[in-house]
Amino acid sequence: MSAFTEDRKTLFLHHLRETCNATKAADLAGVSMSTVSKHRKVDTLFAERYQEVLDEGIDLLEHLAQERAFGGTLRERFDKDGNCVSSEMVYSDTLTMFLLKAYRPEKYRERSQIDIKGEISISDTLREARQRAAQRDV
Repeated sequence: MSAFTEDRKTLFLHHLRETCNATKAADLAGVSMSTVSKHRKVDTLFAERYQEVLDEGIDLLEHLAQERAFGGTLRERFDKDGNCVSSEMVYSDTLTMFLLKAYRPEKYRERSQIDIKGEISISDTLREARQRAAQRDV
């Protein structure tokens, strides 16, 4: 792997923004993830830029998810000769649900509730544990 020069840092940050994947960005920039991690620890400007471009990339990813959920994706079907024989707009209910959970978690998040009732007598439990321990020592 090559030295992590300023040009390589810029290249890495470009790829990080485009992929939202640090391992892929490091590979495309020709550096190891351990080098990237080391520089994030010692170079505060690089660490700040890393977070900024990652946030930008995630914003783009979120925008694409919104487009696919609400605008749909064109799905085309082709015959054996490569001619388009039909097309339809396909919408993603899954993406829509993820977006709703992100924007309105109080309304759409997964809910689970466990009610536990009863009593535990710690003194009885300790006494039983001591008895078991004493039996093992015999």
